Amino acid sequence: MFKSVICVLILGLAVSAVPVDNLQKDLVSTIVSSLGLDQVWSTITALGSQTYLQIIQIGTQLLFAGQQLLAQAKPILSQLVSDLLSHASDAAPLVQQAIGQLTALLG
Repeated sequence: MFKSVICVLILGLAVSAVPVDNLQKDLVSTIVSSLGLDQVWSTITALGSQTYLQIIQIGTQLLFAGQQLLAQAKPILSQLVSDLLSHASDAAPLVQQAIGQLTALLG
C-alpha cells in the first residue's frame, strides 16, 4: 500500500499542471538515470505524454520493488536503449514492446 501511495505522489509531481520545479526535475531525472535511459529520453518523450507517464510509472515501481527486480529489468532497458539508438525512427513499437515486457515483469 505504501509503495502505491509513493508511486502516485511521484507521478503527481511529474505531471502536475504547476510549472516543473527543481524537485520534479530531480525526481524524473533520478528515475530516468536509474533506468539507464538518459541517452534516449528525448526520443521517448517525443512519443507523447502517455508513453512518458508509462515509463515514469514503471520506473517508479521498479525503484521501489528492490534491486532484484531492477536487475531483471536492466537487460530489457539496455536492449531498448540499443534499439532506439539504432532505429530511432521506429521508436514507438520498440518502446511499447519494452513497456509490455516491463509490465509483465512487475506483474
